Amino acid sequence: AAPFIVAAGLVASKVKVRGMDGNSTRDSAFLQALKSIGLSLHATRKSVEVGGRHRLKGTRLDMSWAPELLPLMAVLACRARGKTIIQDAAEARRMKSDRISSISQELRRMRAKVLEQNDGLVIQGPAELKGCEVDCHDDYAIASALAVAGLVASGKTVIKGGADALGTSYSRFVSTFQSLGAEMSYGS
Repeated sequence: AAPFIVAAGLVASKVKVRGMDGNSTRDSAFLQALKSIGLSLHATRKSVEVGGRHRLKGTRLDMSWAPELLPLMAVLACRARGKTIIQDAAEARRMKSDRISSISQELRRMRAKVLEQNDGLVIQGPAELKGCEVDCHDDYAIASALAVAGLVASGKTVIKGGADALGTSYSRFVSTFQSLGAEMSYGS
């Protein structure tokens, strides 16, 4: 659910996601991270609703609770005003790809100001992301984060290897975004 929640926050749209448990430690930490960067959320025991305009602001994010979400939080930080420090996510270097290096490299291609650290990233925003060809590094988390970045980038974003990476982890990723009104498709 994380890509859809973050995307709704970035495009000032409304989405309600059922099945999230605001009482679980992990979901609670995710929601707190989103609130600290400025997303307006309404959480119940069974759902989370994101809606309206948000005032995204730079902050310090401890990602030790879910380093796999670092790429998506980095995209959100690109649109926040000021400096965002994403830290305590060194484990993200040992996942499907080195997610710290991978997302840093690709967001810089999209003209974001990203500085790589040993255990995270420093991002200066807000960045006006520019669509271009990016590489998902054969990692579904990078592919989904770049797809969300593409929603707010000017111009067309093409994710090399994105269809294969997303097809193995979430085959309905693109069709779900399409059903929500996003202009997104698999290339040929």
